This record gives sequence, C-alpha cells and structure tokens, in this order.
Amino acid sequence: SDFSCSKDPKVEPIVEAKGRTILVYLAGDNNLYDEVPGLHASLMKGWAKTEAKDGSLLIFADTRGDEKPILMQIKKVKDVTISDTLMRYDNENSASPELLRRVIADAKLIAPAKSYGMILFSHATGWLPAKAFNNPATWGMAEGDNQNPRLQSIFEDNGREMEFADFVDAIPDGMFEFIASEMCFMSSVETAYALRKKTKYLLAAATEVLSPGFRPVYETSLSLLYKPNPDLKGFAQAFFNYFNGQQGSMQSATISVVKTSEIEALAVLTRDIDLEITQDQIDKVQSYDRKVKPNVFFDFRDYIAQVATSKEMEQLDELLDKAVIFKRNTPRFLIDFRGGFPITTHSGLSVYIPQQNLPRLNKAYEETEWYKAISK
Repeated sequence: SDFSCSKDPKVEPIVEAKGRTILVYLAGDNNLYDEVPGLHASLMKGWAKTEAKDGSLLIFADTRGDEKPILMQIKKVKDVTISDTLMRYDNENSASPELLRRVIADAKLIAPAKSYGMILFSHATGWLPAKAFNNPATWGMAEGDNQNPRLQSIFEDNGREMEFADFVDAIPDGMFEFIASEMCFMSSVETAYALRKKTKYLLAAATEVLSPGFRPVYETSLSLLYKPNPDLKGFAQAFFNYFNGQQGSMQSATISVVKTSEIEALAVLTRDIDLEITQDQIDKVQSYDRKVKPNVFFDFRDYIAQVATSKEMEQLDELLDKAVIFKRNTPRFLIDFRGGFPITTHSGLSVYIPQQNLPRLNKAYEETEWYKAISK
C-alpha cells in the first residue's frame, strides 16, 4: 500500500486509561482562602495512605489575589508524596464555567481513567440565585439584580459567583462516578435532579458544612474513594463521625449519599401530589438554614408530609429509600448561635418551598429543572 513507505509522523503515546482519577476543585479566592493550604496538606497525607496504584489525584486550586489558578497532581516519588504543578491558567476567575470546563478537560487528558470523581470546595448556596441567600426577601429588588432570571449560584471568586445552571452545563454528561461536595446546602432535590445526567452519586449536606469540613476525613479516608466501587458511605460516615464527636455547637452536621438516577421517579411522584400549602404548615417544616425567617432550605420529606395522603407517603418513602442510600445527622445544628436549630427529622434531601413573601425568588425557582419537572 501507499502508506507503508511514508515517513512515520511523530505519534504521541496514548496514555492508557486506568483506575480512577479524582479532581479536587478548590475555588478558594474568597474568605476561605486560608483553608486551602490545610486541605492541600491533608489530601497529600490521604494520598500517601492510598494504595490506588492506578488512581490519580489532581487538585485545581485558586487562592487569594493575583496568583494564577493552578492544576497540580499529587504523586508518590520514591515513597515521598509530592505535589507537581502541571498547568497555570490565565483565567483567574475560578467561578467561571469556562474555566471549570477546561479544568475537567485537562484532567481527562493528563490522567485518563476508567472512572472519574470530583470533589468540590468553595462557598455554595445550592440552586439559589447569586446573592439571594443573605436576604431572600429583598433579593432582586435592587436595580440590575433581576435582569437575569437564570440565577443560581455555586462557587465564589472574589465576590463573583457561578450560576448553578452554568456549573451543571460545564460538566460533560456521564462524566463522574461521584461528585462529593464540601459546600453548603448541596444535598437538595433541585441539585440532585440537575446533576442526574452528570454523576451517578452525589455526596453532600442539606445544611451548611462547618469548617474543617472534609479536611480531617481526607487524611483517614481518601482511600475509600479509590476502591473499585467507591465507598461513599464509608467516607460520609467518617465525616459524620468527626463532627458528631465534637462538643457544643461544633457537633453540627448532616451528610447524604444520593443515587441521582432515582431522582426522576421522585419528581414524577411529586408532580402528582397536591402541593398546596399554607404558611402555617410551612412554619412546621424542618428547615436547614439558620435564618430567623424566611427559610429557603426545608426537609423534602417533611414538606411533602404536610400535604400528602398516607398512601402517597408510603410511595414517597419507598422512592426515598432508593434515592438516598445513606444519611446521617447530628441532633442539632449550631444551637448556640442565632438561628441555630434542632434537627428532628432528616430525609437526606432539602427542597425550596415557594412562599408568598418571596415573589422574586419564587420566579427564579421556576427556572430550575426540578420545578419544571414537578409542574403540572
């Protein structure tokens, strides 16, 4: 054939896909920046104890100020665990969906694997619009606040936040075996539903995540995430044990492992339930945010229990058991602080309840995929 004599072009060696690559996305260009070195150190310690010969650990880190964000790989070289900087990014905004998309693509090129996991660290307020959490009742009133109804926020970089829908868009479909979120309020039906095509499992909290978050857990239990079937329950249990073992207000935590493929069935059932609810009923529902009122994160099961028939609750519980494969909670949350609360019930998933005094937030909520799925 004509081809056999042609000069061999330079062929790039194809890196064999093996094991699991975990990408840790540390968006720390905000008031959490001083936590990044500690997280980095405990991830290195956790990696040193991990027997995953085929696994890779990549850390994207953006810290304070003008330093460019970097992508590092944690490696063992002659029994010494090192951190090797592979890339520097010109885009200094870690809350940019373009940058997240690029980092994910680079991770696949640098450490192709049979399976991928992602760990997220930054501020977050679940599906909520950027800036809405601090004062939901007045959010959207300022001129320019409500120009864009697609308003949900996830990472924060120097006051800039990524809209939740853009975050979801930046993740390739079917990419992740799991996404573990060290960010607040991410175990919600809205988040799980939006991520159902992106990740098989979501490990997250319905409440805030107090510092030190996952940091102590990386040291002891990072290796669980490298098992052929990642032991998400074991990792979640280790997180819970750490906080449940604390004293006073530090004994505050919720954690869930959600199988996202089961959320669709939950939406179908919810759509058939009459969700008409009074403010008095709403006030009885377990909430997860330390607000004096109005609350914006409520327990999903407790909400439905106010309005559903007993037969509907039986069906709901069956579906919840399939969707929430693990959940734990301390008996209370930051009880010594203003807005602290007891946790009397915890289904492992939160939900937003539209309320009369939150008209602009209700409108933003109607843009979520979950809301569209349950609307008649």
